[in-house]
Amino acid sequence: MLENAVYSVISPESCAAIIYRDSGKAEQAAAALRLTAEDLSSLGLIDGIVPSPAMARTKTGMAPPNCCASPWWFIWKISAGLTPEQIVDHRYEKFRKMGNFFA
Repeated sequence: MLENAVYSVISPESCAAIIYRDSGKAEQAAAALRLTAEDLSSLGLIDGIVPSPAMARTKTGMAPPNCCASPWWFIWKISAGLTPEQIVDHRYEKFRKMGNFFA
């Protein structure tokens, strides 16, 4: 995940409106949603954080094409030396752990 990106299935404003009955509490909801790359990494939901390039945004707001190669590097890094069966097992275990926050 790009280091300055956020991921969420709901906007903080919508979440605040549902949970707190006040869309003005969007900042509180955003903190609770744990949206950042650092948050998702600490939860084990992403494999790594891709550093944003120095010129991360262009006039269109899109990241430059050269940062598209980094996810492939991460895939290679986490699968190097593993058999296809081990890679599948690793991914299966990772997804099975998602949503389980109690030991």
